[in-house]
Amino acid sequence: MTNSIAQKFNVFSLLKFAFPTMVMMVFMSLYTIVDGIFVSRLVGSNALSAVNIVYPVINLMFACGIMLSTGGSAIVARQIGEKKESEARENFSLIALVSFLVGVVILAVGILFLEPLCNVLGATPLILSDCKRYLGVLLLFGPLTMMQMFFQVFFVTAGKPTLGLVLTITGGVTNVILDYLFMGPMGMGVIGAALATGIGQTIMAVVGIVYFFVIKKSYYKEMEKNKFAVLDEAKSVNIGNTMPATLSIGIGIATDTYAQSYNYARVAIDLALARGGDQAVVKSNSGITYFGGKREQTSKNTRVKARVKAEALREFITAKDQVIVMGHKIADVDSFGAAVGIYRAALTMEKKAYIVLNDITSSVRPLYQSFCESPLYPDDMFIRSEDVDEIINDSTVAVVVDTNKPEMTECPDLLKMTKTIVVFDHHRQSSNMIENTVLSYIEPYASSSCEMVSEVLQYITDDVRITNVEANSMYAGIVIDTNNFMNRTGVRTFEAAAFLRRCGADITYVRKIFRDNMESYRAKAEIVSSAEVFCDEYAIARYENAEIDSPTIIGAQAANELLNIDGIKASFVLTKYNGKIYVSARAIDEVNVQIIMERVGGGGHMNTAGAQFQHTNMEEAIETLKETIYTMKEEGDI
Repeated sequence: MTNSIAQKFNVFSLLKFAFPTMVMMVFMSLYTIVDGIFVSRLVGSNALSAVNIVYPVINLMFACGIMLSTGGSAIVARQIGEKKESEARENFSLIALVSFLVGVVILAVGILFLEPLCNVLGATPLILSDCKRYLGVLLLFGPLTMMQMFFQVFFVTAGKPTLGLVLTITGGVTNVILDYLFMGPMGMGVIGAALATGIGQTIMAVVGIVYFFVIKKSYYKEMEKNKFAVLDEAKSVNIGNTMPATLSIGIGIATDTYAQSYNYARVAIDLALARGGDQAVVKSNSGITYFGGKREQTSKNTRVKARVKAEALREFITAKDQVIVMGHKIADVDSFGAAVGIYRAALTMEKKAYIVLNDITSSVRPLYQSFCESPLYPDDMFIRSEDVDEIINDSTVAVVVDTNKPEMTECPDLLKMTKTIVVFDHHRQSSNMIENTVLSYIEPYASSSCEMVSEVLQYITDDVRITNVEANSMYAGIVIDTNNFMNRTGVRTFEAAAFLRRCGADITYVRKIFRDNMESYRAKAEIVSSAEVFCDEYAIARYENAEIDSPTIIGAQAANELLNIDGIKASFVLTKYNGKIYVSARAIDEVNVQIIMERVGGGGHMNTAGAQFQHTNMEEAIETLKETIYTMKEEGDI
């Protein structure tokens, strides 16, 4: 809730706020006078006596309403002035709810003890029936009467005293008209007087509810229409700040209760921040919608968070007997290296550990063989997903690296077999993420999962000893995901690489294992030569030769090569493999390929992303990709 009170006052502005309030109070007093005039003239003196006798009950409701609204407005106004918008909204909603409930209590007690109450107030047998009729009807409007008093004050707090005045006058005029109709032509007696007063007071209550609790939803519709342009407006803020400003928004809508909306909003803002911020996430009953997220998250130089996560991981591993680590399907070097790092952490704490690895890709094979040939590692260091059933027990920690999507893991069933799940990933979260994790460390600004694990290893224990082959694996993961330290590279990336170098990482060995053989080099050249330029700035290429080992890796490398062409803002390579079409998307800085890939069911980073089509129709996949890019360009999303 916002207001316009927080401004410099002069005599005119003070009268602007005070005069409507004074007129409102006068009109409230006129309600009683008008009822009395019409009752005396159209019904009779006995009826007038009945109205006057029971009116203290109505005054009690007015008093409760004024007490709650006046005190509540002071609290809310102070919090607004202190820029505590969230607390102000929470207190406003709480006071509104309390006011309504007080009205309900007065209604229930009044109806339950209606006749004794009239007798206590002084009703005689002659006028008792009129007292009961008049008071009984007004009590039915009790909750709305309380809300009327509440909104009458809060329209002033919200900087809308004129609106409050207009509504009060409208209610008074309505009361006069209905008094005449109900007690005159319709002959309803004191019941008509009560109905006229109740309906007149209801106008303020209904409009207040709409204004404060319903109409605000129209603001969301407006923001949705302009695709949350406020995100870009926040970036333009420059008041001497050394860092660019960004805004993250989480919205929960279309739910049955305010509590559920609040929970949806909390999930949405957590998701927005986990995805790197600078975006709006809207969660409703129908799903999750993303807006913005075009800017890369700023890297943080502090490693406090890594230390906290390391301590938490140590506690979970210490409490269990074994650790099972897995990355994503068709493991790449980053996934493999991060899994090896967690494996080392488990061994350091003297726990049995396994790495789930189904397919040995060409990029991973040299590193994998170095472990198989080393006498330092057991034969069961690497297992397949079908072996998990035989070794898992109630004392197992499942650690997932380099992915946060359950369907992308090497063994999705593992997530159902254990209650202790840990996730380490550097990809932005999507709506389909691993749930029920005891520890989730997701940092979209990190260059790689290997960088994150390397940091955690430095805090896991004081005497961690990383072997050469382990250091090579993690160093290789950083090298590949940063494209030789050219992409997504920050201070902490070099610090992690330096740590691994001190642990024995052989940079020459790592460079050698990633040299292309002649077949791979030719395949990469074939992909580049097949590229077409779409919309003058997007390179789209295909590769359908399933004969070569690990064609998805070659596709990713080719996508990087296409970025070296002048004028190309983003590149997309579609590769047919294992009954699917894999898309590797790359960009430098002008295009966010992550949000493009999300449109086709994938994800990733701003500069590096991917997706999968669950078919092998290359023409259909390319057409879908082109339509997505064209639509997003037309809508201004890229």
